[in-house]
Amino acid sequence: MARLNTHRMRTPRATIAASRTGTGAFALARRLTRLAALFAALLGIVGASAQEQAPAGQSRSIPAARQADHVAVITINGPIDHITVYSIQRRLRAAEAMGVDAVVFELNTPGGAVGATLEICNIIKNSPISNTVAWINTDAYSAGTFIALACREIVTAQYATMGDAAPVMGIPGVGMMSMPETERQKQLAPLMSEIVDSARRRGYDEMLVQGFITLGVELWLVENSETGERVFITEPEFRMLFEGDPPRTAPRMAAAPSATPAPAPEMRRAPPPREASPADGSGDRRAYAPAAP
Repeated sequence: MARLNTHRMRTPRATIAASRTGTGAFALARRLTRLAALFAALLGIVGASAQEQAPAGQSRSIPAARQADHVAVITINGPIDHITVYSIQRRLRAAEAMGVDAVVFELNTPGGAVGATLEICNIIKNSPISNTVAWINTDAYSAGTFIALACREIVTAQYATMGDAAPVMGIPGVGMMSMPETERQKQLAPLMSEIVDSARRRGYDEMLVQGFITLGVELWLVENSETGERVFITEPEFRMLFEGDPPRTAPRMAAAPSATPAPAPEMRRAPPPREASPADGSGDRRAYAPAAP
């Protein structure tokens, strides 16, 4: 499971409540000391206690994009459809009218309709509130993954999951089924455009996020030993950088914590690098090596 710029957060919150019928009720915090403390690490709100913890003689510089005094939390719970689109649009407009500085989208969803997903991503990206955070509490599958990637930052609960976003076909009474290839490609084109746009906006690895929606993707994480840069590469790209086949191991599955410590991951010696320069002529391929788990 990919972990992208994640932080952990467990705390009370002010919420613009979801409603599928009628106007619904919503409550938005204006100035709550506890809420400000909650998002101090997340949104860069520095209080007196944070200043006391700063090293002597040093002041903390908070990027303007991360500063927020008024924060709204919009919950997205359950399957996503066009009613969800209306609900999010209504609550986000209410937050904008009340002058909030940041919006947190609390996600717990198995996914939903493709059209509704793309509409929600557009709403988030076009909102005048650019300081948006996806709080995965606790699942953001399929459509939830797209919404999370559309936000400026992703936050996870202590135990959270995301991904599994390939388009499928739902049949009432039968469940989820694989789509015929032609229909799948028609659905995949706008989804690929959306997820790549989010990766470029937010600085995520494009190869990694495409693996959320594309079948049969196999990637390797390599690290530049000189700069520390980490990138995901395909098997042909691995062969261009190193001699021999890429290492393959059984996937490591997440499990509940146990009293017995897990064994240390198996370490493999990196294949010997080739002497020629990379095909694109940028950098020295000898500086790259498979990243440690």
